[in-house]
Amino acid sequence: MGQSLVDRFFSKVDIRGEDECWEWQAGTDEAGYGRFRYNGEKRLAHRVAFEFFFGPIPEGMVVRHKVCDNPSCQNPRHLELGSQGDNVDDMISKGRQAKGDKHGRAILTSAEVDQIKVMDRELVNHKDIADIFGVSQSHVCNILQERCWASA
Repeated sequence: MGQSLVDRFFSKVDIRGEDECWEWQAGTDEAGYGRFRYNGEKRLAHRVAFEFFFGPIPEGMVVRHKVCDNPSCQNPRHLELGSQGDNVDDMISKGRQAKGDKHGRAILTSAEVDQIKVMDRELVNHKDIADIFGVSQSHVCNILQERCWASA
């Protein structure tokens, strides 16, 4: 008879000390989260690990890495339930949100933003700066007031 589902799952986990991360050793997605085929569908491994230890995940809840910032960690002591809002707060507090050039909707590069700041210090008109870089004048003002591109 084949391996049980639990045995198959944990054969893909490097289990260490109770307080250490338990690293996923199999396939991952682009963000580093483990992927596991479970009940006929591909699932995020940390969600499967959570279910093995704590039971079903309530509708609308996410499984967060509360102790570590390690997407491949499967240690149940590092996992907790939360809302999507909690998850977004974690992302922001841990500095994982896309910023600057890495943001999918970025029009400018970091170098261009630096040039805009230099031109502003040289008292170049904001409308002229906007025309040079192909953005709106309000976008230039938002950059200079760090409403966008702050700490990018």
